[in-house]
Amino acid sequence: MNKKKVIFVFYQSKSQANGGINSLWQLIKSFDEIEPILLTNARTSVVEQAEALGYEFKITPTMDSFSLRARIYNVLFWSFTLLKLVSRGNIRAIHFNDIMALSYGVFSAKMTNLFKFKAEFKIIFNIRDVFEPGRLYTKKWKFVNYCDELIVLSEHMKRELYQRLPLNNKEYWRNHIHAIYSIVDLQRFSPANETEKNQLREKLTMDKDHLHWAYVATFNTKKNQLGFIQAMEQDLKAHDVMIHLVGDINEYAQECQLMVEKLGLEAKCIFHGYYKQVEDFYKAADLTIVPTKREGLARCMIESLACGKAVVSFNVSSAEEIIEENKCGIVVPQGVYDSFFQNAYELSNNKELLKKYSENGRNLATQLFSKPEIITSYQNIYLST
Repeated sequence: MNKKKVIFVFYQSKSQANGGINSLWQLIKSFDEIEPILLTNARTSVVEQAEALGYEFKITPTMDSFSLRARIYNVLFWSFTLLKLVSRGNIRAIHFNDIMALSYGVFSAKMTNLFKFKAEFKIIFNIRDVFEPGRLYTKKWKFVNYCDELIVLSEHMKRELYQRLPLNNKEYWRNHIHAIYSIVDLQRFSPANETEKNQLREKLTMDKDHLHWAYVATFNTKKNQLGFIQAMEQDLKAHDVMIHLVGDINEYAQECQLMVEKLGLEAKCIFHGYYKQVEDFYKAADLTIVPTKREGLARCMIESLACGKAVVSFNVSSAEEIIEENKCGIVVPQGVYDSFFQNAYELSNNKELLKKYSENGRNLATQLFSKPEIITSYQNIYLST
């Protein structure tokens, strides 16, 4: 079969754990009608995997600065690389996976399309996050108007972003924003039996005398580890709960560690660093917590549900749609820490409700996050005329 070429443009941070890139890679390696070409800024494990599979890729290093000089440099080099790829022809779509990549390359892609250079292709932007309520979308988000289609991660995101993005033609975008959920590997992320759970608890030093909550997230202000630790000081000291923080140890993580020491919570907050088999924590913990400030559709949330593990989350984007509407966890108003802890603690001790949420979460994952339907949805957007 003569596969159609799609260029995937994405920016990579230095973090080893990156939900957006992991989701994108699940897509790229699963297409059956698409020949992917990768354009990114760094050689990482994703690029190495792509190389092993024989995929074409281009690495265009960036100047990681907010200066005008860096901005011009990045736009010029990403645009030049894109133009070289497009000039070969037979490109059906360019998929931008983050706002950085979009701002570097979308203008040249749009100009190429307007002048019908070689063949016309679709410009697609996959939005994976939502700003906090009340925070305005900045000028660079006007670049979305150069795109032909937007893909978001849930129906809640679709409704919210339709209202909040600086869209020039609302009537056009009414039919060109698509909600497609993320893929979860349902074999890797699957429920553990009691024997496997006990073995994982021993491996991860989760003793029998405490409740154990998994906090799986890149360390940054958005994920809110520092705010959570500070707010939970008294509750953690008063209850038999241990928080397992899983994510790259960066500068922000070190701030969190210093705060834990200052508050005397060393026995309650365990920093595990980057952990490749992150599913071990979902399977071993009593539940997963998502006390973040904002999300699109939290990767840890859907991976946890696939493992049959209930989630307690602040009311970030998609949380009500996924957790509350499907009865697989609890959603708490943003920033109400006392309620968050109380709900998580009571749920951890309610075995009957945990079992119900576990079953509901796994069933939901098999319905919404399985690969075939999601791959078909993306390919239909890429290849439709």
